[in-house]
Amino acid sequence: MNNLKEKSNGLVNQKWVHLFKDWTNCHGLVELKNSSRSFTWTNNQEQPIMAAIDKFLCNNSFEQQYPLAFVTAKSRAGSDHVPLVINFGTDEPKKPSVFRFEKWWLNHPGFNEFVTKV
Repeated sequence: MNNLKEKSNGLVNQKWVHLFKDWTNCHGLVELKNSSRSFTWTNNQEQPIMAAIDKFLCNNSFEQQYPLAFVTAKSRAGSDHVPLVINFGTDEPKKPSVFRFEKWWLNHPGFNEFVTKV
């Protein structure tokens, strides 16, 4: 858990947070964020505590090989954990990048020559 937003009651043991951060930094790991759900675990009580404890971690090599990879959450269907699914982005059609003209380019030295050449 990286911060207080990752637990519904806000009670987080900072010692373990720092140890986990140190461990991931030591091994060069980063989290592939789950954008479809805030919490991945619940204690299933009447007044539940929910936390984001299930994560996908990867290194720079993975990110370079799969730059379009993303994580989604499925229904927890009877479990206290939400199943996470990683999509490597290899089957997704690539969206064309949007061209945005920047007005300051007109003032850049060599702009007219560059446009003429291209």
